[in-house]
Amino acid sequence: DRAMSCALRLELAMNLYWHGDFAAVAALTDELLATARVADDRLVVSLAAALGSLARSFNGEVQAALALLVEAQTAHASLRNERLAECTYLTHYISEAAIQLERSDDALSHLDRGLEVARATGQDATTGSWFGVAAHALLLKGQVAKAQTTADEALDVAALARDDWRESWL
Repeated sequence: DRAMSCALRLELAMNLYWHGDFAAVAALTDELLATARVADDRLVVSLAAALGSLARSFNGEVQAALALLVEAQTAHASLRNERLAECTYLTHYISEAAIQLERSDDALSHLDRGLEVARATGQDATTGSWFGVAAHALLLKGQVAKAQTTADEALDVAALARDDWRESWL
């Protein structure tokens, strides 16, 4: 069915992103966006556009990346928190896309909203990497001390001893 196919393709796009295949991410998110726009699925539009923006940023296509970020943010702003709760990890991707285009205030705003939704829905255990994104945004704003405090407060020394790759974001 369409929803399952879309979900699998989004997972594939995220996997390709983490493996640095930005051309494949761009192509896949273009396809996803075309389908999601027709279906008026703003959650998928926001996530696919954020991933597409990231891919195009890394490929040096700044204007295309910016247009996709605007689309992602417009769709994101229209989502009710209940819908965002279905896909809280969107917060990471839209915030990272904003950072890539030096939109630090936008990134921090998305992170604040995402954290609020994650906490309200018991999903805050999944937000660890978001503090690294927040620290990055703060560094871009020149707020070095606040960035360091953000990263230090998020660092879980006990978790680091067990699983250091997750803490590498900080």
